[in-house]
Amino acid sequence: MLDQQTLEKLAQMRLTAMGQEYRRQLESTEKSVLSFEERFGMITDAEYITRQNNRFKRLLSQAKLRIPDACLEDLDYEPCRKLKSGVVARLADCQLDARLH
Repeated sequence: MLDQQTLEKLAQMRLTAMGQEYRRQLESTEKSVLSFEERFGMITDAEYITRQNNRFKRLLSQAKLRIPDACLEDLDYEPCRKLKSGVVARLADCQLDARLH
């Protein structure tokens, strides 16, 4: 009964990832092996990671990128594009250098 009330309160507070992780732990047989701190940390991490992922998705959507799923690994280095892989690698590592040649 107390578990259900806790899950309802988490839902009301819009802490859905915490609620899902708590429910998963309740259904798991390995919960008795973990300490309270470990279990609470896992529940907190679930909510934190979900919020970070949602924020990233929202920002990516708001950026309105022409190719939202583009990545450096798919970059085309054909000679007509005049891209230098070393320069791109330094830029990707945020190693800004005045001598980009």
